[in-house]
Amino acid sequence: MKKITILAIIALLLLIFINPSKISTFNGLSSNTDSIKEIRTIDFTGEIQYLEYKNRLCLLNDNELKIIDEEGKDIQTQEMQSGNTKIYSNIYIDVLNKNDNKGFSLDENGNVAFSTKVSPETFLYESINKYVFVDALKGSEKETLKILNNDGEVNNRIEVDGKITNIKAMDDYILMSYISITNEIQNKLILYDENGNIKKETEFNDIILDILKMDENIYIVFEDSIKILDKELNEKSSIKIEGVSLIEQNNENNIFIKNYQGNWGYIKDGKYRSIKTKETNLNIEGIKDTYLLYSDKSIYNDKQKQIINFNEEIKDIEAIGQDSIAVVFKNKIKIYKIL
Repeated sequence: MKKITILAIIALLLLIFINPSKISTFNGLSSNTDSIKEIRTIDFTGEIQYLEYKNRLCLLNDNELKIIDEEGKDIQTQEMQSGNTKIYSNIYIDVLNKNDNKGFSLDENGNVAFSTKVSPETFLYESINKYVFVDALKGSEKETLKILNNDGEVNNRIEVDGKITNIKAMDDYILMSYISITNEIQNKLILYDENGNIKKETEFNDIILDILKMDENIYIVFEDSIKILDKELNEKSSIKIEGVSLIEQNNENNIFIKNYQGNWGYIKDGKYRSIKTKETNLNIEGIKDTYLLYSDKSIYNDKQKQIINFNEEIKDIEAIGQDSIAVVFKNKIKIYKIL
């Protein structure tokens, strides 16, 4: 029993400290960005959530949801509870409101495409395609995956003997991973159809940190390797990585990986290639067929030439389509055009 508890703690710590929501892709490394131009500043107070969806920036702050295009212009502004609400970028902009126990999906213009009532125990809500939606519920010993159609009818409820860690849309299928802990940790990977029928399943003895799609393949991220699977979950190859600490993906062309030493690399054409930088612990964001590096107060292009320097600390950078970026500070977001 002691061994199982230790394994469970290790599994949860790895999933907490490696942020699977930050994995970045780009088309190639041939482009270069020399300058940027500020086009808008957005001030905010308190907690803010933001994401990129279909070349638009979605912001949730102070009970208001705002959708902004690449030019910095408002597309939609609507009232929305920001407390105890989470937003995600999937097939739609997915919203999980725990105060009202609602899950709903918005298109790029802020129109509601689907809405459903969820359980107080729901911890994840996601759009799989235009016709299939899922939510995952916590339980004392088992968790439940609920599959809904676009009429709000339940196609299936699947009890999971473990902890659900990832759910991904794979064309018209649902790819789910969960941790099952008996005498040892087993991370199971299952492909379901829209009715909850199992199409294929496999398992690993290592903890899956994240699941990515690229080049019609599935990339399964572990602590020290990435396994490449086909759509039938058959392993094609494996890439050795020395300690994955951060992953970045904005679209489906390349994958950035940061190791424990603070060095970045990327996967292209199924191979890992390192990015040599003048300093460690830089962050990275894919943009316009290339990438930007940034430190606490400076942004650099892929040749490590400084583009701009700030007097305040950069918290994050989010690409908006191919030509704009949102630079996030403590109490404001600045939108820049890539020149």
